[in-house]
Amino acid sequence: MKAECEGRLTGGGTRPASAQQMETARLRAKLARVRMERGILGKRTVYFGRERE
Repeated sequence: MKAECEGRLTGGGTRPASAQQMETARLRAKLARVRMERGILGKRTVYFGRERE
C-alpha cells in the first residue's frame, strides 16, 4: 500500500505499472476496506440494537 501511494507500484514483471493499473489497485483496496467497515458496522448495529435484559 505504501509503495502504491508513493507511485512505486510495479506490474507483474519488473516494468512499472501504468497509471490506470495503479488507480485500479487503489480502488480495489479502498473497496475492500469499505466492505470490511460495512461488515463491522452491521455487526455493531445488531449488537447495540438488542434490548438489554
